[in-house]
Amino acid sequence: MKNIFIALLIATTLSSCLNFAVRALAYPKWKPHYEIQDGQVFYLCPNAAGGSRLFVKGADPQSFEQLSDEWGKDKNSVYYAENKIKQYDAGSFQLLAHGFVCDKSSIYRNGWKQAGDPGTVIVFSKHFYMDQASVRYTRFWRDEKDNRHSIQKKIKSETYLRSMGASEALVNKIRRERSKRGWIPLPR
Repeated sequence: MKNIFIALLIATTLSSCLNFAVRALAYPKWKPHYEIQDGQVFYLCPNAAGGSRLFVKGADPQSFEQLSDEWGKDKNSVYYAENKIKQYDAGSFQLLAHGFVCDKSSIYRNGWKQAGDPGTVIVFSKHFYMDQASVRYTRFWRDEKDNRHSIQKKIKSETYLRSMGASEALVNKIRRERSKRGWIPLPR
């Protein structure tokens, strides 16, 4: 009985390893990326089954460029994965840090418009950024029904910044950056 159990355990482990190896070989780029094939743009996205190949509707293959694993643009539009993002201006679109992007008129994160001036924005983390006028906190999540939620808060003081989870190093960095640019400091 003990030998049968050990044999089943070894067989299950080997089967699992073989399944992973086959998927890895069949889908060697194990991260999302774009691909142009036969005059069309596709977004390749890994998943548990090995990956999905999604058509990027409306993308111009002649001018298309991949900006990151998940962002691309052509001469007319900006794309997040396979989705065309209509409100972004392709000519002025820029990737910032920690999932933030901007164009000439707005700042965005995870597709949500953020308050602030795109001309002076500085990103510190996925939750904290600032522009000339203020320091801000932002957070996104999905609930159990996959609905998207967002909160955005204007930081009014260094004490409030700490209460929102900022480390002392981040508080000092924000203080230095605002001082270096001649911007109004946060009250302590």
